[in-house]
Amino acid sequence: MRKLGKILLICGTLLLGVFTFIFLSFNGALDKGNNIDPSIWGQYGDIIGGVIGTIFSLVGVLLLVETLRGSDYSQTENRIFELIKFHKENTNEISTISEMGRLVFKNISEEIAILYQEVCNCECFVPEEETQGNPITKYDKLDVAYLIAFFGLDINGNQTLTDKVCAFTGCNTLMKKTIECIPSIKNKFPNRDNKVNIHTGYQVILGHYFRHLFQTVNYINNQKQLPYSKKYFFTKTLRAQLSTYEQIIFF
Repeated sequence: MRKLGKILLICGTLLLGVFTFIFLSFNGALDKGNNIDPSIWGQYGDIIGGVIGTIFSLVGVLLLVETLRGSDYSQTENRIFELIKFHKENTNEISTISEMGRLVFKNISEEIAILYQEVCNCECFVPEEETQGNPITKYDKLDVAYLIAFFGLDINGNQTLTDKVCAFTGCNTLMKKTIECIPSIKNKFPNRDNKVNIHTGYQVILGHYFRHLFQTVNYINNQKQLPYSKKYFFTKTLRAQLSTYEQIIFF
């Protein structure tokens, strides 16, 4: 903004100087021995006021518009950094019965890893004929493990919740078989007095966490005045706030 103002000021000054020189030359005011006719100055003033003055007024308007744009960009930038700050604060305030802050994500990722192994064990009970032409992949297993961690191990006691979880995977054979295996899986995880844990699920924590994360990225993406390079920078700045365990769960 300041650089543009300086450029316009220099260009305006040069333009005014060149115009003054040409005007006085055409009217013989620069010839030696000639006295400057006072009426020439009157004509000069009229031209400056009517033409050059209009140009300078236009430049002033352009500078004002640029100032407003700069102010709007500054407000947008401050808002983005506020959202990033809120994300960091939200992460630090997350807590369970045993951990708080980023360590919660460490626990969740470790439990998902254990659930993944349990899902792999459940795969053994899936009839081979049901997977022909549609083999179970590692991503399928990880998807099921995450959904169980998200909604909790108590889903087998709630048919509505079971149907909801099943729907996320299209009710594939692996998901159905894993739900059948949940009673035996529950015995391997202690129930901490029905507080936030693998039994009740982490949807309260992760749901809020991911909604805010999405809204922040969505806000950055919808700022039309920001070029792609700036959007990329702000999004990378947000990503830099994520710990390794947060990124694992995000994946």
